[in-house]
Amino acid sequence: MSATRTESSRRARRGRPPIRATGAASRLTEALLVAALLALAPVGAAGAQGAGGVLDRLGLDRLRLTGVGGTLGVVRPAQIEAAQAIGVHADYGEVASHWRAVFGVTYWGSRYHDAAMRRLTDSVRAVVTDPTGDAEVELGRVRVSVIALTADARWSPRRRISWVRPYLGASVGGYAMNAEGRVISGTLLEDALDSISAGVAAVGGADVGVAPNLTLGVHARYDVLGGARFATLRTGFTYIFRSREGL
Repeated sequence: MSATRTESSRRARRGRPPIRATGAASRLTEALLVAALLALAPVGAAGAQGAGGVLDRLGLDRLRLTGVGGTLGVVRPAQIEAAQAIGVHADYGEVASHWRAVFGVTYWGSRYHDAAMRRLTDSVRAVVTDPTGDAEVELGRVRVSVIALTADARWSPRRRISWVRPYLGASVGGYAMNAEGRVISGTLLEDALDSISAGVAAVGGADVGVAPNLTLGVHARYDVLGGARFATLRTGFTYIFRSREGL
């Protein structure tokens, strides 16, 4: 049976470009470049000549970096084991009354549930031509890592307590998902599991001032994209540039 699997792997690899092994590194590099552009674009756009009227109407002329921070928490994806998620964010302040713009980058890595892998194995077995009826399909464990680049619009109500800021909102973003496994490495199945897609999310949370320039925040979100959905709960700190804006 090992000979059958070896021959199958050779056929899957035949004709593939030699640079396939660097796909994950390329996606990570591209994702970090896009993250930098997301953070810098509002500042550059606000100063662009001839675009003042459009920026005024959208509120983008009011974008100013007012705080930066980091978060740590847990993510629960569908069909994937729960994992630790880490993120960084940049708060660009109010774009309209009660509305703030926050850009973020989040990373997490985990593996597919055993039940999900059994379903995937059954799907692969269904398309395998096996005249002798003794073929075995074993995919092993498949790990997945995700980098998400998001832009949140957060609405905060009028506050009775100045040092607490609750919020609700929506988010859009780009998600790069990379799957890795010993058996699927370099095959069409790995290509099928890898993806770069757009998605949306519902967000909510609260920031609490704990020091003149520091807030402690709790952030929850539910992301929906392509064939994936995941809920995230994180907590973290944000450093506020008091010379520009308070809590």
